[in-house]
Amino acid sequence: MIIPNRYYEIEKYDKEFLSFLEGKEYEELYINTLVEKDYIKKLGYLESFPNYLYSAYAIMPERYETVTNKADVDKEDLEENGRFLIHAGCMEVYPYYAANRKGKNMIFSLRSKAFRHEDETNEARLNEFTIREFVFVGTTEFIEENMIEMQEKSLDLANRFGFNARLESASDVFFPSKKNI
Repeated sequence: MIIPNRYYEIEKYDKEFLSFLEGKEYEELYINTLVEKDYIKKLGYLESFPNYLYSAYAIMPERYETVTNKADVDKEDLEENGRFLIHAGCMEVYPYYAANRKGKNMIFSLRSKAFRHEDETNEARLNEFTIREFVFVGTTEFIEENMIEMQEKSLDLANRFGFNARLESASDVFFPSKKNI
């Protein structure tokens, strides 16, 4: 099924979310779609969340002509290249911070595509989606102050969108897995 282009709708909501950072100093990051297997391993995703990962394969050069002639791709045409499609944009922030901004109170804003292999897809659980993330890194006071402000702004936005929203402590985990349950 092809989903209609919702670019303008996404842009409208994205501008609303970006307004949360108005008057704040932040750094906008571009997030790559592919991440290296070594990084996925380092983060422990292969042990914790292998069910969510999509591996990226390339067509082998010696199979280009075959693929072209048959206008199809089979498993024997592919080679593993050590890359995965990114499943959470924020995972790229932390090595960047450690290498370039360590020790500073920072706000990072990023908009990326995310890819997750879901056992069941529906309106809430998609295989591919666009995500806007704000990542706050720094002192406990800096993070808590900004968290409270972001919660208030999120609640206000949800109510403006017509939801009967409230804040509650979460009892579920972001990524359910054997290690997180």
